[in-house]
Amino acid sequence: GMLDQTRMHAAVKLVLETARTMRVKPSPGKVADLVVQVYQREIDRLLADPVAGAESAPSQHEQFVRTALQP
Repeated sequence: GMLDQTRMHAAVKLVLETARTMRVKPSPGKVADLVVQVYQREIDRLLADPVAGAESAPSQHEQFVRTALQP
């Protein structure tokens, strides 16, 4: 649904913006893997805490992405 599209959009944006600020150029495969992982982490967060998780919070995953993108 629309919620999933919003979360997926936020995940893609987080990965690409983080890569840009870090000045790294991950491969398309790496980007795709990270988007899927961020999306899954967001779903897990929602399932763990439906009330707090109702708001999408991609920034919660930023450190995860930064670590994964380190050369």
